[in-house]
Amino acid sequence: MSLTNTLRQHWHSFRWPLSFTVWYVFGGLTATELGYGEAFFYVSVPMFFYALYRGVSPWTQKTAPYFHVVWWAMVVPFLLAIPLSVGWHFGAHMWHAVRT
Repeated sequence: MSLTNTLRQHWHSFRWPLSFTVWYVFGGLTATELGYGEAFFYVSVPMFFYALYRGVSPWTQKTAPYFHVVWWAMVVPFLLAIPLSVGWHFGAHMWHAVRT
């Protein structure tokens, strides 16, 4: 079984960690800018654990290899978070520079 076959077969499980990454980066930075950083944290913690639970469910049900689950549920969301957060941070600084 290849990584792409695992993704095709279990996309419904891996979409949760990927979507949480996008939520965490954009929602977290926006909430912090608006002054709701602490409230965002309390909302995000249960969402994180649910996304992790859904992401590793193919491995716990023994329908996908461990490495594939780690790749799609943990490594790829982390690699996605890096350019999203750097891009958002750079864009926010550029926007602030333009406004002032």
